[in-house]
Amino acid sequence: MSSPSIARCARGARAALGERGRTVRPPGSRHYAPDPTKDRTADGERAHACPVDLSFDTTLISWRGPAPFVFAPVPEDESDAIADVASLVTYGWGAIPVVATIEGIEFTTSLFPREGVYLVPVKVAVQRATDLGVGDDVHVDLHLEVRD
Repeated sequence: MSSPSIARCARGARAALGERGRTVRPPGSRHYAPDPTKDRTADGERAHACPVDLSFDTTLISWRGPAPFVFAPVPEDESDAIADVASLVTYGWGAIPVVATIEGIEFTTSLFPREGVYLVPVKVAVQRATDLGVGDDVHVDLHLEVRD
């Protein structure tokens, strides 16, 4: 279940940008290029950011590979809220840029979808600074900027 502010932000962004926030093919080009009207309202005004802040508790997991890949799974309700605005913030492949805070350490990373929820990659520097690893319970704060 998404929060009313996230749903309101998503509706506002979609209404403001309409169909123009998409990538288009310039005439005579074989390559796609960003739409020059992207991030503009119907009146041509610059769109503004709509912040989305989420907070949750989770248990760190590992996933794939020989290196210590450690992730904080985003709970289902918060993942649903992120999914509501995903198309407005992703830069491709479903990855979503965020500012995360774990144990007072703030860092930038990108969420990505996995089995119906999102995963927060916990950087090795954060793991070392907080002495956290697989199986540890953590509190996570996430901040997303949605173009509105």
